[in-house]
Amino acid sequence: MSLWDDLPSDLRNTGALDPLENALKAIDTAGLTPREVTDVDGTWSVRSVAVDVPQLAGVSVDPATGRWGGAGPSTPIELTGTQATIAYGRHLTGPGGTEDGGWHLDLDVPGIRLLVPYLRGAMLDTRGQLVFDPANPQVRFILPRIVIRTMQLAGATVGTRLRSASTSGSPVDDIYSLIRMTPGHALIGPGTTVGFAFRTAELDLSSLADPPGLPPGARAVPGEWQGLHLPEVRLFVAPDGLEGLAVSAGVRDLWIGIGVHDGVTGAFSAEVVNRGGSPTVLARFISPAGRHIAAVAGGAVEAPDQSVFLVDASGGLAPHTIRIEVAGGPTVAGDRLPVTVPAAGTVELRVTVTDAGGHSHGPVSFLALRPAAGEGAAPALANPAALRLLTPERGLMVIVSQTATDVTVRLDPEVPAEWAWPGGTSTGARATVPVMAGSTAAVSGTPTQPADARPTTLDC
Repeated sequence: MSLWDDLPSDLRNTGALDPLENALKAIDTAGLTPREVTDVDGTWSVRSVAVDVPQLAGVSVDPATGRWGGAGPSTPIELTGTQATIAYGRHLTGPGGTEDGGWHLDLDVPGIRLLVPYLRGAMLDTRGQLVFDPANPQVRFILPRIVIRTMQLAGATVGTRLRSASTSGSPVDDIYSLIRMTPGHALIGPGTTVGFAFRTAELDLSSLADPPGLPPGARAVPGEWQGLHLPEVRLFVAPDGLEGLAVSAGVRDLWIGIGVHDGVTGAFSAEVVNRGGSPTVLARFISPAGRHIAAVAGGAVEAPDQSVFLVDASGGLAPHTIRIEVAGGPTVAGDRLPVTVPAAGTVELRVTVTDAGGHSHGPVSFLALRPAAGEGAAPALANPAALRLLTPERGLMVIVSQTATDVTVRLDPEVPAEWAWPGGTSTGARATVPVMAGSTAAVSGTPTQPADARPTTLDC
């Protein structure tokens, strides 16, 4: 007998699972021993099997309607793999109870694509603006291995939702990372006014609690919210009638709901920038030990030999072309360069940045000199200071320099702040905190300038 034959006859006749018919008919359930399983939906008598089912490739389901075949306006889920673990369960009245007519079908399939119909594929043009990408019109999120559950309890309607891929123990509300979007840029809605790219994304399948910070507008109906959370987003805005201006905007949190909660929700903050201006230049050295050292335009800073010189450009019209010239040496096209710092004297690095509009800034001179002792050579610095961010969502803190008795830190980006640590406080762009070798100190830095008054640069 096949798994298709095990399904209730009235379910087979509704057409709800017709796209799965061939795949389920290929699975022989003879000899499969049922086991009792209890989860958030109740107690079940479950039979499961791991099989390779070629008929699964390309099958889709609309989680909003619960209908297989992808017919619907929501966010259909498309299967790309064929290796699957399929579990069919009959609902019981309780542990050790009898069947009450409810059932579920779980498909655990690696290789899932989430199609988002209200997003359109985009690409950057030569001016750094987003335009529609005709070669990739459909936006898909490549998801990790998850479980798609189609279920009908006694007296209820058929529904489909996404579940954690946990296979043992108590149910876990997994939040998955390592999610990729293809293509890499997307436009929201039918026009070209707003688009985005992102650095990281999380898939939230929580069934017990909403994710922290979920806006009320992201919920379409009562019940648990499910969808994609993008904590860091680069937003591209090109309003009609403002061709002479570029709007640089950022979203701290973007929520893309799936199923019944489908839609895009985010808190947007924008800054209008004159595209005719010249770009600005910031630079830093990254030592072989991973320490970040702020470079000073027109000045010299101590940097160990073979540190990496890294240039950041902002303003003007993207994309930027960066050229780094080593005085008396080569010129490199790019934003970084390993630097040979002489044992005596300084090395000069000249940076020129040109934007897509032909506006140029530079050359800007940066100097580096080698510290009196090699990095980590002194006994007290045998273990260089390291930062562990307890609240990374509130911003970054980096080490500027250290000695045998103290460490100097700053916020990134560098702004004035009120600093506090056990036994001391200070105010300014940087703080020098007493820390002896082998000890730790909890340091907090609170910007003194309101967030909406500070310039924001997103590097996506």
